[in-house]
Amino acid sequence: MLTRRDDIKQTRRQHKLSQRQLADQVGCHAQTIDKIERGQIEWSRYLPAIETRLGLANVDKRAATADTQPFEFGPVVGKMDLPLLRAGAASLRASEMFVIAKPIKMTYRPLRLNDVADAYALTIGCDSMAPAFEVGDEAFVDPTLPPAPGKDVLLRGSLTADGKAILGRLETFSDKDWEITQWNSSSKPGSPKKLALPRSDFPFCHRVVGKWSR
Repeated sequence: MLTRRDDIKQTRRQHKLSQRQLADQVGCHAQTIDKIERGQIEWSRYLPAIETRLGLANVDKRAATADTQPFEFGPVVGKMDLPLLRAGAASLRASEMFVIAKPIKMTYRPLRLNDVADAYALTIGCDSMAPAFEVGDEAFVDPTLPPAPGKDVLLRGSLTADGKAILGRLETFSDKDWEITQWNSSSKPGSPKKLALPRSDFPFCHRVVGKWSR
């Protein structure tokens, strides 16, 4: 019986893919594919995408309960058609990010977002919500869900132009303001901070429903 790494290596070759080609298609480095095939990596957040691309059925069942699961609603992914936006620090203020409206590439779509045409992913550009969301994580956003207190949200000023965005836990909202909490943007690192933000500045409140960890 083939081991998991041998199965991946053999199937990759049957698909006539080099390690680099497969890595480019799933969004990782060729070294990651090599280490998986040589058994140096037992579990990687890229394994579900690799096995989906290769058509393998033996996805590791431990992933459903492992602490390293790539996002909160399970490790199963769909097509690579989810727009990925890039965000960086907007300023020295840790509470803000600057989002580039044009996607930098497509990433794998979690099955939870299969029927959400306007869904997108965002690379986290500041540490205001660390450790829940760290710089480099890919957050999954469902803009069709309504604002709800107690949920993580992304506040944006525009959907078509580059601009500032705020990531946080929604506390309350009114016709005029959003009130959110951030874990790591106060003057004391690691201390929660509440922010009241005008809806005129951030008319769009999108629900964040999961992530890939970096």
